[in-house]
Order: sequence, then C-alpha cells, then structure tokens
Amino acid sequence: MPVADADANLLMLLAAVATVTAAAWAGYRIRRHAHKTSLRQLAAEMRMSYAQRDLFGLAQRIAGALPAARTADIEVRDLVFASEGPGHRYVFTVLWTEDAGAGEVRRQAVATFHEASGRHEAVPALSLAEPDLPLVVQYRRLLSQVRQQVHEAGRSG
Repeated sequence: MPVADADANLLMLLAAVATVTAAAWAGYRIRRHAHKTSLRQLAAEMRMSYAQRDLFGLAQRIAGALPAARTADIEVRDLVFASEGPGHRYVFTVLWTEDAGAGEVRRQAVATFHEASGRHEAVPALSLAEPDLPLVVQYRRLLSQVRQQVHEAGRSG
C-alpha cells in the first residue's frame, strides 16, 4: 500500500472517530438539557427552586447517610429545594461509588432530607427513591411523598 493511501486511510479513520465523538457529545447535551428542563418545570410546579450544582455542600453532609458502608466519590446534582416549615427541603440526585466486594460499583438515586433552619445535622435522615425508576419519576415520587407528609403533619398539628 502506498504511503499516500495509508495517510488517507488514517485521516478517514480520524474523521470518523471525531464525527462519532461529536455526535455522542451532542446527544448527551440534548438529553441533559431535556432532563434539566423537566426538573425546572417540576420545581416550578412544586413552588421550589432548581440548581444544577450542589450549592449547599450537601455531598459532604450526606456521606454517612448513604445505604452502603464504604462509599467514595459522592456527587450531588440537580438540586430542587425550598423552605418548608421551620427549615429547608432538599431533593437531589446523588451519585456514589461503593465497594461491592468484587470491585467498585457506581450508583445513583434521587434522595431527600429536611433540615431545620440554621442547623446542619451531622448526618441528616436521608430518604432514597427506588433507583430502578427513571430519575424524573424518582423526583416526582419523592416530592409527592414529602407533600403528603407535610399535608398530614399540618392537619394533625
């Protein structure tokens, strides 16, 4: 094979790899944008606010509340939050790596907790949604459960 043909083949391969990479990145950005838009709409419906990042340093505060004994690389994103009663409600996606014996496994779920104003509990009481459901469904279910609990507490109190 002549050198010119080998160079042309290499350039074609490079162009194909770059095209596939660009298409994958564009697909990710489109899906991520749709996901964020859905969560913004859900937050507005529930009279809450949305933030893409962990504005309140929740990742460090929830580390001891995750369902695995050995966790690492904890990340909080897609935070929906509001004042609720005498405190604040946080609903968010939490990602973590856990030691699964035979290796490490990356997990993700939607979680929520409530904390009193001006008080940061050492380890908050964390509620996790069913992790097998789509993320937006997890948000809807957790928020629905929280609203029901708040409603019932208001009627009994």
